[in-house]
Amino acid sequence: MPFTAEAQNGNGVWRFVDITKFATPKLDLKGHELRCTDPDCHAPVIIKHGLVLTPHFAHKANAGSPDCIFSGAPESEDHRLAKAQIMYKLGSLPRYQGADIRPEQTIRIEDRKRLADVLVTWTDGAREVHEIQLSRTTIEECEERTYDYQAAGIDSIIWWFGGANRYDASLHQWAKQESGAVGLLDFEDQTQRL
Repeated sequence: MPFTAEAQNGNGVWRFVDITKFATPKLDLKGHELRCTDPDCHAPVIIKHGLVLTPHFAHKANAGSPDCIFSGAPESEDHRLAKAQIMYKLGSLPRYQGADIRPEQTIRIEDRKRLADVLVTWTDGAREVHEIQLSRTTIEECEERTYDYQAAGIDSIIWWFGGANRYDASLHQWAKQESGAVGLLDFEDQTQRL
């Protein structure tokens, strides 16, 4: 489930919250009403975390729309960790200073939607998506997602490969040709390289 939710503390104004920005999310968001960020859902969510789980939001039991972008297969802990590490790395790079860097942004493409792992928006409105792919994939599947983002007006798509795709040279070459860069994730060494 996601790092993001919308929160309001009784004033009726909902604001976007990123759980990775809070040292103690359960305490920091105590007293706030929390809901899913998917505009087709907005079901109530709760905070989950533990000794081996990165803090994240989850739909309350039996809540959530069947059309919710978060209702698919649960996200792996490695995927959540990769998002957090990529956001941290981007935030530390001079090129990204002043940019708005957010996880899990819903991007609408005509009659469907995509969930961008990390969306960067610069002050001039230009947008860049960072997509993480850990489970086995094909160039065709990556192309379909890339074309959807381009159709939605995204200026640049950077692919980050790890897990089963970490050593797939054909995927890496395709991503470099498509966007000029490819990111590699190594969970054993806990490194990210762009």
